[in-house]
Amino acid sequence: MAIPEMGLFKFLKLSFFVAATVVGALNFTESAVYIHFDQTPPPWSRFSTSIFRYSFERPDGSKACRNNSCSIYCELDGQRLKPCHVGNLVLTNLTANRKHNFLLNVTTHNGDKNSSAYSWFIDTIPPTAKISSEQNYTNAEKITVDITFSEACTRHGGFSCLNSSNCDVSEVIVDGPAHVQPSSLSTIEPNIKYSFLLVLPFKSIYGRVVVTLADEFCKDRAGNNFTRSNTSTIIIHFGKKSIDNLVH
Repeated sequence: MAIPEMGLFKFLKLSFFVAATVVGALNFTESAVYIHFDQTPPPWSRFSTSIFRYSFERPDGSKACRNNSCSIYCELDGQRLKPCHVGNLVLTNLTANRKHNFLLNVTTHNGDKNSSAYSWFIDTIPPTAKISSEQNYTNAEKITVDITFSEACTRHGGFSCLNSSNCDVSEVIVDGPAHVQPSSLSTIEPNIKYSFLLVLPFKSIYGRVVVTLADEFCKDRAGNNFTRSNTSTIIIHFGKKSIDNLVH
């Protein structure tokens, strides 16, 4: 029996909808095997050795790979790893200061498949900071000092200068007749750049002050300790003489 033109259009439209629904259902069928990462390296690590522990389960919670019945395939940074052990894997001598990608695929004895990936970054470069001022030679009573970190150093307390004694002793070390004005601490760029006022002696004829940062007072997100560099110390010459005399 012939189908009228409008009826044919509705029939084809309905057939397409049913077919698309079936295909969609097939594409989004839940996997019959789950991958659990029981142990992974932290997202940021300072170690070149990383340990992965993983397990495979059925939706009902039962073990999916009893008696080594699964086929397991691993990749590190796009390269296949041999062998890929059941349950755990220790990766050694990994390249530092770069991102790594680990891929794990599993196929059960009855053909159920799944895969999971994990990425992390190995960072072995310790954070440091530069101390600077536009007035290394001055006859002013106060000068502005800037501290610029190479990266965020927020772990293990991070950088703070809540009061003069805390700032001078634990983080900013002032050697000479001067002190930090704690209320002047200003955040220019969060976790990266700060400034504060250094108060110099008003009655001294001339002299110098050495300002440096304490070592290992904070850590970066990978756990590397803060390390002083050549730019982590500044010398301020002060006095009532002219700037020309101080320079020469």
